[in-house]
Amino acid sequence: MICDIGTGLHFAALDHAEKNLVEDWLAVWVPLLEEFAGRISFGSDLFEWRHLQPDENADCAYTLIERVTSQISVQAKEAWLCGTLQKALGER
Repeated sequence: MICDIGTGLHFAALDHAEKNLVEDWLAVWVPLLEEFAGRISFGSDLFEWRHLQPDENADCAYTLIERVTSQISVQAKEAWLCGTLQKALGER
């Protein structure tokens, strides 16, 4: 089973004014990304990437992604951002 956590990251980013939600999200998912590297993928399709100009929600999402990736190993980061999906598609 592969889990796509884009939805959780999306809602944490949209509710960035609620700081506890972001911290709670990080406290739960950062350890899971390490423990289950290769079983969790990042779902970027859940974000509104159509904006040509940065907006507050997109900025918050990028910041949150950077916070997550700064707290996990290189291997977990690579798996989460592309490796798990490549593996599922048979490209690895």
